[in-house]
Amino acid sequence: AHLLFNLISVVITMLLYRFYLALVPMTANSLPHQIANAHFIIKTVNVLLILPFVHPFGRLVIRILPGNDPLSAAPEFLSPQDAEEPEKALANVQREISRMCGTGMSMIHDAVESLLTKDEITQERILKQEKIIDNLYNMVAAYLLDAFSGAAPTSLSGRPALLLNVMNNVERIGDHAENIVELSQVYGSKCGRFGEDATNDILAVLRVTEQIGNLAVTLLDKTKHTCTDRLPTLTNDFNNAKREALRRHTDRLRNGHCTVVAGIVFTILIVNLESVVDHLQTVATTIADTEKE
Repeated sequence: AHLLFNLISVVITMLLYRFYLALVPMTANSLPHQIANAHFIIKTVNVLLILPFVHPFGRLVIRILPGNDPLSAAPEFLSPQDAEEPEKALANVQREISRMCGTGMSMIHDAVESLLTKDEITQERILKQEKIIDNLYNMVAAYLLDAFSGAAPTSLSGRPALLLNVMNNVERIGDHAENIVELSQVYGSKCGRFGEDATNDILAVLRVTEQIGNLAVTLLDKTKHTCTDRLPTLTNDFNNAKREALRRHTDRLRNGHCTVVAGIVFTILIVNLESVVDHLQTVATTIADTEKE
């Protein structure tokens, strides 16, 4: 968008070049003031000429490079019309929670990667995303409570509280992503970069965490099918990966291949991933049990 705007502005300026040559000297006596005025006039004219075409310009940019805004806070599935039908409202809320869970897991992935690579730009984005997740939580909760403010079928009376509990666990995933970013910001300069062995151990634990996250997301999204029998196996895989990572970490500390600060960061990171898995297990088991009813 920035590139296209500047290119279009250059073309407009060239077309109006003689007009500016006549106008700018009339705005001031000194050359520095004329230069400043020329810059202001050209920018203002370009904006005014392009402003009526903002929507076509936006569509052109999206067509050239489509993509999703990682910082979008707008709900995608909360239809005001469906709020009058409790069953549809519940389905909408569950799909929105599924999207929130997917966003939270992306934040966890990016938080761990940014800790390993010292990517401060990504870390700043994650902190913004966490605030947006909090706002989205409030919007979804308000929609859910509004949908059940009147009469609702007795069979659905317990679902709002259940989904609020599920959503609370999903929101906590974003909090742990924020914790990992803050861990990197506090200890990053003192910790240095992890060695290859420690990095591989962290990524092994993260990999299983993401597999459990994918299972939770697909359970929440009713348009997809998944097998809940995978949860115990994945949980066991996570526990094995965690134990192996901590064992190898202890060996590195004992052999002097790891600093105390790096050891602290490693341990706290694993603890945060373990907490994420706990929240995901609660989400998956709660939704699976609900579907059986």
